[in-house]
Amino acid sequence: MTLKTLSYDTETLIEDISNLGNKIYNLLESLDKKDWFKTTFAEGWTILDTVGHLAFFDKVMQSSLKDHVDFEKIKSTFMTSSEDPMKIHLDYYRLKGPEITQFDFKENSNNLLGSFLNCPDGTLVDWFGPAMKLDTAIISRIMEYWAHSQDIYDGLNLLREREKSLIYIAELGVKTFKWSFFISGLEEPKEKLLVNLTDNDRVVSIGHTEAVNIIEGPLEDFCLLVTQRRNRRNLSLTAYGKEADTFLDIAQCFAGSKGSGRS
Repeated sequence: MTLKTLSYDTETLIEDISNLGNKIYNLLESLDKKDWFKTTFAEGWTILDTVGHLAFFDKVMQSSLKDHVDFEKIKSTFMTSSEDPMKIHLDYYRLKGPEITQFDFKENSNNLLGSFLNCPDGTLVDWFGPAMKLDTAIISRIMEYWAHSQDIYDGLNLLREREKSLIYIAELGVKTFKWSFFISGLEEPKEKLLVNLTDNDRVVSIGHTEAVNIIEGPLEDFCLLVTQRRNRRNLSLTAYGKEADTFLDIAQCFAGSKGSGRS
């Protein structure tokens, strides 16, 4: 069974996340103060919360790269907290307000990019799930930038231009196929997954070429699914195979606890 994957280099990934971060910052620059407090499709979260969340976890990933002891303390708090572990940093930025939140997003993003650039080959990045290769860690932040900025666009009722980074997110979604079952408390899928995704006038295939589980549909729709930004019923995705169909209900390409998804 042939495995179809993508090829990319670290320098290109860093350039792509830098471009995506700049687009987010430029969008924030255009906001009135009242816009920061508009609600998003993420229940209970405003645009301010979304930007604060990105700023905080950029700093956390930098801790993982530069100060392992500090990162382990943060990870332990998240894993053992009896209440919502997000509450602390959300409350912090709610208190600080838009100006400081925007400043921290820009500064923490730039600092993290600098850390990525200075990482030696073969670096493994500890995170809340399994440790990741450096390229996978960068893609995980690209995924977070894209997914949470989608919440910002939705909160502002704006359409966004297609990002070339979607292809990385799609592959991450395929790689976390088993993870989605695990985090949902379900038995590990017995069969492999293949996705055939349309992207303008081409079809991109990722996964195992002879897989029983197959998902077909638009590239952007698949990315919206695995980042839990849309419900499967609002997307043009077709599943072939029982486990592929279940995946459309539980897909989650991020490492934290299972999200509530979208209604």
